[in-house]
Amino acid sequence: IWDAHVASWTEKIAELRRYRSRHGNTLVPTGYKPNPSLAVWVKCQRRQYKLYREGKQSAMTPERIQELEAEGFCWEVRPPTHAGVLDQQLPTQRLVVPSARVFSSMAA
Repeated sequence: IWDAHVASWTEKIAELRRYRSRHGNTLVPTGYKPNPSLAVWVKCQRRQYKLYREGKQSAMTPERIQELEAEGFCWEVRPPTHAGVLDQQLPTQRLVVPSARVFSSMAA
């Protein structure tokens, strides 16, 4: 019996593998112009995984998690906020880069 959901999963995981072979990772950017539907699918997998981890209804399964992780799938693309630490306004810091003269004098 043909299952559209299984067929769609199989197609998208194959597309993700092709992306990984070209780019060396599975971090498909939002709005990926060569394949926008893959970008949407990747975002959806992260959302389904989050629901699964929260014990909510989800299309994610342990088998799918294992298959995605075997491809090096990254579940979290933003660093965790650790109780809001990153959400706080931090003072602006400036990076001081030596001029080319400093580098040339160091080489001498």
